[in-house]
Formats: sequence, C-alpha cells, structure tokens
Amino acid sequence: VVRLLKALESLAAVEDAAMRDSALRHARLALVRAENALKVPDDLTAVREVGKFAV
Repeated sequence: VVRLLKALESLAAVEDAAMRDSALRHARLALVRAENALKVPDDLTAVREVGKFAV
C-alpha cells in the first residue's frame, strides 16, 4: 500500500488537473481500504503517514 500511495502522490503532483484529481481519489480509496484491512498498528501508522497528501 505504501508503494501505491507513493506512486499516486507522484501522479498527484503532475500539473494535469484530471490526473491530480484521479490520483487523489484513488489514494483516498486506498487509505480507506488499508484502514479496514490492516491489523498491525505500526503498518497502519506507516500508511497514514505516506497518505497524508490525499486528505
């Protein structure tokens, strides 16, 4: 999930509004799915840190 979020963060930094919006939308979805799936607190903390750009 961390790699996915980092890739989406790079796409969100592109100066194309449609690409940015889509990357942010998918990053938020990935965060929600990670929140529901991850059981280890340290893993969840790492995902939340990397995903801060999307919230």
